[in-house]
Amino acid sequence: MLKIAEKLMVIDYDETKDSNNEEFIKFINSISAYSNLVELDISSPYFSLEKLKILLDKIRDNTSITKLDISANFFGDEGAILVADMLKFNKKISDIILHNDEIEFSGAQALAEALKINSTLVSINIMENGIGDEGAKAIADALMVNIRLPQKFSVFVKEVLIFSPKGSCYRDETLSIAP
Repeated sequence: MLKIAEKLMVIDYDETKDSNNEEFIKFINSISAYSNLVELDISSPYFSLEKLKILLDKIRDNTSITKLDISANFFGDEGAILVADMLKFNKKISDIILHNDEIEFSGAQALAEALKINSTLVSINIMENGIGDEGAKAIADALMVNIRLPQKFSVFVKEVLIFSPKGSCYRDETLSIAP
């Protein structure tokens, strides 16, 4: 199930076949067991919200993981809110991928609130979600507020990149924000 080095990747996890949670428990325990773990890829395993919460609680205070990919889990706004809560406390993750997780406006709003506090992120991928223009604006506004974020910060929304070197932010041609 697990491929372990500096990158931990969940392969073919099927929650319906893990009725007693043995595989999930092994996976959660492995996160702590590898102090050199820098990248955690759990894209597409379809974790339930309950398991996502357990996982995020486990990596909340982790000091080695710098890249977290939880794309294609379809956890929606509820999952995005859990991710945002973790990001408010995590001091190591610099890149997070939330691609195709069915996040909409309230999830984007929660992520924006986390971006106001987090000082380690340099990139967040929220492509193929339904955050809309208002969600993108909330995230862009958060980037303008957090002076602790690096000068070069990337947000991937759709196929366009939003940059915030405390200057211009854009999304498609519909969102334009300047300080």
